[in-house]
Amino acid sequence: MSLTDPQIRALLRPLLPSGLVVDELELRGAASVGIALTTGEMDQPRSTVRADVVVVADLLHGYEIKSARDSRTRLARQVAGYSAVFDFCTLVTEPKHLSAASALLPSWWSVLVVEGDAIRVERTGEQHAPEPEALIRLLWKDEMRALYRAHGLWM
Repeated sequence: MSLTDPQIRALLRPLLPSGLVVDELELRGAASVGIALTTGEMDQPRSTVRADVVVVADLLHGYEIKSARDSRTRLARQVAGYSAVFDFCTLVTEPKHLSAASALLPSWWSVLVVEGDAIRVERTGEQHAPEPEALIRLLWKDEMRALYRAHGLWM
């Protein structure tokens, strides 16, 4: 029996490293009831890719969730977008997508497989060097100005 995306997120949550957890579904829900969010949305630069779950700590870790009900049609674009900005990336998937999805992933990505009500580690990834330009594009204009001012580059 395949799980829904929220069910997979519930299994994933206790396994996440410590840090600020930004869950795209929670952002949507909060926005719909008018809660102001300071974390923003983790949209990837120059793409329509949005991370499912992000852990913000000393490093950025992006998680892409593919339930058995999901399509893999966007996965190659998602892999490119995540790889540009995250230090660590993890695909969380059900067995249905494992073989085909793994073939699209760089070797440094981690893969977690959801089986029933458990998640097992299929592959442990490594830290990756994101693209500095892509990271800069995650900032809002006011945040960029503040950084420039802090380093004496903006009057």
